[in-house]
Amino acid sequence: MAARRDVLGARLKGPDLSRGTNRGGGAAFPSAAQEGGVFEDPAQRESGSRRGASVGRAAASLGAESCREATGFIPYMQKYKIQQDKPETWERQWKCFKALMFNHFFIQFPLILGTYYFTEYFNIPFDWESMPRWYVLLSQCFGCAVIDDAWHYFLHRLLHHKRIYKYIHKVHHEFVAPFGMQAEYVHPLETLIIGTGFFIGIMVFCNHVILLWAWLICRLLEIIDVHSGYDIPLNPLHLVPFYTGARFHDFHHMNSIGNYASTFTWWDKLFGTDSQYNSYREKLEKQECMVEKKTK
Repeated sequence: MAARRDVLGARLKGPDLSRGTNRGGGAAFPSAAQEGGVFEDPAQRESGSRRGASVGRAAASLGAESCREATGFIPYMQKYKIQQDKPETWERQWKCFKALMFNHFFIQFPLILGTYYFTEYFNIPFDWESMPRWYVLLSQCFGCAVIDDAWHYFLHRLLHHKRIYKYIHKVHHEFVAPFGMQAEYVHPLETLIIGTGFFIGIMVFCNHVILLWAWLICRLLEIIDVHSGYDIPLNPLHLVPFYTGARFHDFHHMNSIGNYASTFTWWDKLFGTDSQYNSYREKLEKQECMVEKKTK
């Protein structure tokens, strides 16, 4: 009776596919090697997906900047330009684009590819099932932004020191009126120095590859917006508490002193490095009031 139950159980289970043999001793199914890799190893598939994500992050960066630059040449958008007396030109765009290509392919691209080895080494998951909830992902991006902003404020302020400013950060201030692409028009050393803040938050919070994508998108939107040179109404980023915005950073390029933070205003408020900006805003408001009185 026991022998019959064993035979029946074997029939219900079917052939042992894990061993790749049938009852006759031959191969039940060809191996992946025999089929040229038809049965793909899940580890290899995940590895390929990680590499694709790394390359995609570089493409997303270039794509976002290109789309933002296109809006700068739309006549309707000119009324929102902050520095009206300094229009954008194709010559400036081309000069900036050439520098960006060097930084993207020789500085940023190797760093972005390095995120693949980072996720592999720490075994960071890639699958859908382990993806964090949207509110967890949002809080992680906020945490990355807080860390990156603190790093940016102090290192950016250090790069403005008179002893080193002309060697590194002066390149970024070549354009007094910023535009989207100019966000990454920097000295290669500055790309490494300031860009380190982007990866610190990832090392602290990353528990899924989706955070790399989400944080990259948030950072690109922010850095391109504050360098856009346009104060566009109904900008959803203005809903973020303590957000700097285009006017805040535009003054930094125009004045070259103060407003050192990238995303949030609290560091400048705490250390008083926004005092000149506040005075400038007060003067503008008084001028606007005087114009309104004259027109009435």
